[in-house]
Amino acid sequence: MTLSQAIAGWATGLTAADVPTDVRARFMLHVVDTLGCGFAAIRTETFTNVSTLPVPLSGRPGAPILGRDGNFVPEQAAFANGVLFHALDFDDTHGPAVLHPTAVSLPAAMAIGAEIGAPAEAVFLATLAGVEITCRIGMARHNAFHLKGFHPTSVVGTIGATVTAGLLLGLTATEMANALGIAGSLSCGIFAYLDGTSNPKPIHAGQAAKNGIEAARLAKAGVTGPDTLFESRFGLYGAFLGEADSPLAGLVGTLGDDWECAKLSIKPYPACHSMHACLDSALELQRKAGFTTGEIDGITVYLASARDINLVMEPMAVKVAPQSGTVGKFSLPYSMASLLQDGALGIDSYDPDQLLRPGVLSLARRIGYEQRDFETAGKALPGAVAIRLRSGEVLRAERLYERGGPAEPLSQDEILLKFVDNCGNQDAAEDPAARGMLALARREYGLALQEIPATRA
Repeated sequence: MTLSQAIAGWATGLTAADVPTDVRARFMLHVVDTLGCGFAAIRTETFTNVSTLPVPLSGRPGAPILGRDGNFVPEQAAFANGVLFHALDFDDTHGPAVLHPTAVSLPAAMAIGAEIGAPAEAVFLATLAGVEITCRIGMARHNAFHLKGFHPTSVVGTIGATVTAGLLLGLTATEMANALGIAGSLSCGIFAYLDGTSNPKPIHAGQAAKNGIEAARLAKAGVTGPDTLFESRFGLYGAFLGEADSPLAGLVGTLGDDWECAKLSIKPYPACHSMHACLDSALELQRKAGFTTGEIDGITVYLASARDINLVMEPMAVKVAPQSGTVGKFSLPYSMASLLQDGALGIDSYDPDQLLRPGVLSLARRIGYEQRDFETAGKALPGAVAIRLRSGEVLRAERLYERGGPAEPLSQDEILLKFVDNCGNQDAAEDPAARGMLALARREYGLALQEIPATRA
């Protein structure tokens, strides 16, 4: 049996009863968090541009797009909602795989679920299954996709979205294995935007959701795909990474015994998760010592891998003076300087006018980095800082685990507060899709969600 066949057999045989109660409850919070990130992003420029492309359907079943009236072709709805969920870089992360799985599988599930009128339970279970598979495929080669310049949220997420869509479309195990093989040919997404001011990153999540649906539909129609997607010299790992070998077989063998979808990290900051441990360490030192940014002589951040450095510290000339909000979200110097200047780091911290503040940019230029070993590297997203004050004192702090992750999770109250705050950032209350999804969250998840505020706070 190939790995694709094993994954297909597990996914098509999964029932709600197979998911432990604690896993279900935890993943429900991730669905709610992702929806909140989508509500907050309705007015972003990227989504505004993308959401004008789909044309509403008339007289046939379709799927909603948050922030728009009407129903749309499901593939287009999945694309637009995937862009929306990932637009602010505020959606959840799987640390060992270093990717964003829910923002890909959830829009695929929402789109097909709306098209066929699937019950909420089926939509939820399909999302969970897709996320579980995405995490395992990604963690089998931790960091490797990043180092080659590929975005695993898109490359690997396409496979997970195929599982999600395939379950809702009723694929057999054989059809699902074919769909996975087809999905491998649709996987895409590169990191070229990190060296400029463009912002295609949210499109990666949307395209992966769309491609997953298309792969599942093709398999349902009888198109075949290679069932050696993961073992072949020209398969997912062979083609993208140049090495077909991976420990995926062991990870597939534990499906159902251990649940990666319950180990996702919910972001407290709308920025690249690789910098969160450093940000929290710096904020902790400032709150304890009470220094101002004017008292800082320099800062050294310590990161665990070349991948982290390439993402958030290099090229240094770009990172210390980001020319767009997207670059700012991947700039540890800018993000840390903004956090220490304001005492908080939120969605508005990456607005164009905020990027130009002289005091923040001056501090950003005084932040350097070193790579060091952390015992939790590969399992979490650790980081540390050393802050040198003009008085000569050096303050140090480190975090072996990112806040919001499985080792240090945000509480349900913190997650729901983030959800409500995200909803309050937009006029989401009158949006039918937003109201529908909020009603779904209340009814299916049993969470004490507040009403979405009608206007920006």
